[in-house]
Amino acid sequence: MKKALQAFVFGIGIGSFIFVWMLVHFSASPTVKEALSVSILSGLMGLSGLIYAKESWSLLVRSLLHFPVILLLVAIMWTYNGWASWQLLLPNLIIFLLIYLVIWLGLYAYHWRISRKINKILKERP
Repeated sequence: MKKALQAFVFGIGIGSFIFVWMLVHFSASPTVKEALSVSILSGLMGLSGLIYAKESWSLLVRSLLHFPVILLLVAIMWTYNGWASWQLLLPNLIIFLLIYLVIWLGLYAYHWRISRKINKILKERP
């Protein structure tokens, strides 16, 4: 339960950061509905990160499961907030892919550094 709550809050943090960045970048004024939906759906995206806790699955399998879940939640957010249109589909998908890739690579690098530090400490132990 604690990990789920942490994942939900982590998702809200990442989603809120991206939402604010997009607002500034596009000079938009958010509605309460948009802010709440972004927060809730971002929290659910954070929960979906628990897929990576299933260590018996390969990183590829976990990533292939995680990606469509995130894409579905983003599509729900776009549709619910009226941000979806056929004209914007390709640009929105490109932005989504870039953001997903940056977050995925950032988290991968973070966990890789931590595992290297742990391995170094374990090698130094008598």
